[in-house]
Amino acid sequence: MSKISVGAKVRMQGDCECSYEPVKGQDIWYDSRDCYHKPNAVRHVFRDNESVWVRNRYNFARRILNKDLL
Repeated sequence: MSKISVGAKVRMQGDCECSYEPVKGQDIWYDSRDCYHKPNAVRHVFRDNESVWVRNRYNFARRILNKDLL
């Protein structure tokens, strides 16, 4: 991944496993804390140069590895 700066909009790779309703036949529900597949803002870049602190539109945040970002 190229250099990421604070304020950059990023998305996680892969399919989003979040939904507003339960997924038919599966026990997956919408969880705003884990929805990082839409554009989310980088709030901190860690010194390891391999991870960033990302906050989603619900103001939940988590540390994500650069390799997991688009």
